[in-house]
Amino acid sequence: KTFGSSKYGCLEATIAATLLDREARSAILEADPFQGGLKEPLLKVIGVMRSMEFSPAGSRPATRFNDMAVLIGEMAHDFPTVFGFYLPSYEPNGVIGDAGLVSPESVLLDMSKNINLLNGMFSLARYGLSGCFNGFGQNVGWNPCQLGNFDNASGKLTYVDYSDVTTYVDRLATLLTAGRLSDESRQIIAKSSWATDYVYDGTIGPIHALSLLLTTPEFHTNNLAKKNGLVRDEYKPPENSNNSYKALVYIMLSGGCDSFNVLVPYTCNGTTALYDEYASERGSVKLDRNSLHVISAGGQVCSEFGLHGSLNNIQDLYTKSELLFFANTGVITKPSTKMNYWQNSKTALFGHDSMQREAKRINPYDSTAQTGVLGRMADVMTADNYTFGSFSIDWHSEALVGKAGMSPAPSTVSQHGTNAFNSDSLSVNMNNRIIALNEATSADSGVFSEQWSAEMLHSLLKNEALHSALSGTTIETNFPDNHLGRQLKMVTRLIATRETRRVDRDVFFVQMGGFDTHHTGDLNSLFSQLDEAIGAFTKGLKELGVWESVTTVQLSDFGRTLVPNSGGGTDHGWGGNYMMFGGDVKGGQVKGKYPDKLTSDGQVTLDRGRFIPTTAWDSVFKVVAEWYGVSVDKLVDIVPNAHQFEGDTGFENFVTSDLFGNTDRQLRGWANL
Repeated sequence: KTFGSSKYGCLEATIAATLLDREARSAILEADPFQGGLKEPLLKVIGVMRSMEFSPAGSRPATRFNDMAVLIGEMAHDFPTVFGFYLPSYEPNGVIGDAGLVSPESVLLDMSKNINLLNGMFSLARYGLSGCFNGFGQNVGWNPCQLGNFDNASGKLTYVDYSDVTTYVDRLATLLTAGRLSDESRQIIAKSSWATDYVYDGTIGPIHALSLLLTTPEFHTNNLAKKNGLVRDEYKPPENSNNSYKALVYIMLSGGCDSFNVLVPYTCNGTTALYDEYASERGSVKLDRNSLHVISAGGQVCSEFGLHGSLNNIQDLYTKSELLFFANTGVITKPSTKMNYWQNSKTALFGHDSMQREAKRINPYDSTAQTGVLGRMADVMTADNYTFGSFSIDWHSEALVGKAGMSPAPSTVSQHGTNAFNSDSLSVNMNNRIIALNEATSADSGVFSEQWSAEMLHSLLKNEALHSALSGTTIETNFPDNHLGRQLKMVTRLIATRETRRVDRDVFFVQMGGFDTHHTGDLNSLFSQLDEAIGAFTKGLKELGVWESVTTVQLSDFGRTLVPNSGGGTDHGWGGNYMMFGGDVKGGQVKGKYPDKLTSDGQVTLDRGRFIPTTAWDSVFKVVAEWYGVSVDKLVDIVPNAHQFEGDTGFENFVTSDLFGNTDRQLRGWANL
């Protein structure tokens, strides 16, 4: 039999090919615990709206969601990075990782996004598409949020067909789980919905049934779930330790920061000759020498550098010996020259995806596959009995990924904080019913179903504890209302909860975009935002009394070409200038080797002012890891490629005392006593 019109793009033929495929018709495959996967968050929401016959309000024909990319981690046309929403080879903690399987969608299966997804779908069922109780929309009216009242909504779910509760639950199971929902779960939902109906005089049962079903593993995955009748172990916070506290913060300036307009040659070998080279090469994007903040540096080609005029707080930190710069630093596989750099590089050069990924991994030969540099620190130190917190703000980061099961899974927290779960519950026992729907499963149950249930229940308990802890914190420091400022404020608030969370080590990942300035970009605005956020973060940490215990490293995909393009912007480069700051950082110095020649005949200068890095991130993070507490014998696990640069006179290698142990700050402290 033939389906469709035989024309390219025919939907009838596409649907027929999908439904008639042997995998779609196989009952055996459905019973395979390793078959299937987790559904994507946005598809879950759209699936509910389509199956439950969402109808927009007459005054709002266009359906609009609010901040879905932050709430659930996914939205059409709103990618967090050029890599998309997922990590292709991601192995999560839990049964999937234990089975040696990958699950890209599990990247978004974190505490905040699980809570936000469920809250948003509950709100959609109870109040329509609105902002009521952390909904996915915005209120279109001024009425208070009331159960079953859709006056504030831009649309609502209209499918009811509620003759009796058992039949209705069966229909929901067909529509939303393709019939996979177990008989036991159907009975739990029907019984609870009947009891709720009794309390609310028969009006709320359908809403309650839908809300409960939306928490089941059969809805969130394409697996069968087989319960074993046992109760899951409760989440328990870590035991208090006697280790002192330290935190490491990773700031990614996404897109490739034009960092040769951060650190500019000013007085070099007693003259302005290198600045003149800079001005000639930079052309229309050069910074006027009189606009720069002047800083002193020893051991460099320049005795004085100029900072971009917007970097007032950064200049202040440098002057106080609490911030240092790494000159001409970046991702590089092994020591290289202009003759062999292309052959020597394991990382594909000059591309956002490959260069930013490697800046997060710092592991070019994948000796510990698909892990990030911060995740490996967490793995090693968890094995040494440190208690760990691992957080990214707004977006999951590969930098935090460790080997499955070796350390606590990283959590993604919104810049706005956490939300209470199910704060408008339809029943005092609803959370208990949700737990019952996601209890422990048998060995032949679907691994993706088990992953959802375990992660979701863990999220409920972890979110409750973190939400309570964050609600009890107050930060007096005023942070700027920009994206990086809000992220760093959340990092500060999380650090303030360290004792409540019982951790002695934290790692944080934050990201600021906008630096891919191929066309004329407003670096003044970007650098002002960066500077204001770092200034407030510094004050916040000092307010908490942890300034000496927190180190922040700033990176980017790469530097940019010194020579501008025809559009008035700059293109993808390689080596760049970056900063590290903190109370224990030995600041007031420029480390690495700033290029002594900026024209094309320079020893490390490639075409259009791209510079071969002379300091590798491997060498930097080796020392950072040691400061953080990683034992010397395990540093190779953190930066397995660092040995490539040891003993090479053309590359900078550091020991801890080069970068940490702020003697100047300590002397100033004694002088003030």
